Amino acid sequence: MLGRITRPVRIAASELERIPTAWLPLAAEVELDDGLTLAEAGTIALSYAPDVVQARTDARIKGAQLLQAGRLGDVEFFVGPRLGLEDAGFVFPGSVSWQVPLGDELGAERGRATAGLQTAKLGVMAVELDTLVAVRERYIEIAALQSQLATQRKAMEEASALLDYVERLRKAGEADPVAVHLAQLERDEAEQQLEEAMRALPVRKAALLGLIGLMPSAPVEIAADESAFALPALPGPDSQHVLSHPRLQKAAAAFRTADQAARLAVAQQNPKLAIGPDFEADRGDLELGAGIGLTVPNPARQKARVAEAIERRKAARQAYRNVLLSLSREEVESRAQLSSLDRLLLSHTKRLEGAASAEKALDERTTAGLVVPIEAIAARSAIARARNREVDLLKRRATATLRAAHAGGFLLVTPGNGSQDKGSN
Repeated sequence: MLGRITRPVRIAASELERIPTAWLPLAAEVELDDGLTLAEAGTIALSYAPDVVQARTDARIKGAQLLQAGRLGDVEFFVGPRLGLEDAGFVFPGSVSWQVPLGDELGAERGRATAGLQTAKLGVMAVELDTLVAVRERYIEIAALQSQLATQRKAMEEASALLDYVERLRKAGEADPVAVHLAQLERDEAEQQLEEAMRALPVRKAALLGLIGLMPSAPVEIAADESAFALPALPGPDSQHVLSHPRLQKAAAAFRTADQAARLAVAQQNPKLAIGPDFEADRGDLELGAGIGLTVPNPARQKARVAEAIERRKAARQAYRNVLLSLSREEVESRAQLSSLDRLLLSHTKRLEGAASAEKALDERTTAGLVVPIEAIAARSAIARARNREVDLLKRRATATLRAAHAGGFLLVTPGNGSQDKGSN
């Protein structure tokens, strides 16, 4: 019993409200007693998925760093009591000083911290969206496996019944050992495929539970069916949606962070002043004054730091370009795969209709006792393969559609785009 879980407020909650629920459903409340639905799994993932938790922790660290960025350094206290050698008089000098950078070092430091926090927040959004997509892909895989498992169970039952039938024919002298051997091979093949499907299903379920942050061995039923294949129609390519992708936005923020770091490195070349009051007590006399010091950075070391910061800024700009190219390539590849799968499904639908007719005719001939063993073995095997092939094509099509939408930036509602409002499609 894992109880009832309510979706908490998240760092990027305002962004997640822009996710269309037809693509990535979320549940306001989770009740695990009746099985874990896709929407409930998404909600749990946003609260407990390891990658999401780590991303939020990193963002909180950046927030803590911002609190101290751009502030003056620590106050330095100095005391140096001395004892006179001639008269054993006591001298007590002391000072208080603050280090004040010349130039805009403090502003640059705060600018870098602000940009770093924004990068971390966008990183949270990117991880949350990637996790929700991964959750739906796992549900698609589990739904396909469950459907194929049902097909394999039926195929196993039919192969066993056919083997018994052929054995009876052999005993009656109406079938030769070859037919018996082929029927036995068909049954063994059906048993092996059934065992493989039964082994794969708990592995996929454990992977899903681990992904969303639950123990893989948790006693949770996964409520997955072929409705997981149902996705909205994929819009046509749109570069504006790609530019709004969280991964790309994070890369842009990382460039701004690197730019602020370069600005900080330049500002740190300026000297720093140490100013503050000082005093000295000498044999009962108290003297007050003011002290000032100057720290001049090593020019060679600072030049190296500036050069490194500039190169990091160049690397961040290239990283942005790489992310854009990667997303564009993913979208193009997924769309090409989707087009191919649509054609395969169209032709396979006709073959599946033929398989259904063949199965009906085979059932009628079996009832009438007119079935030919070798013909029945081939027909039953072909029918099972056709059904599994259809499920596999539907699974691959749904996955390609989801990946194309994700890479193309269609899993977020852009402001002013009424066609992608939350809950539409």
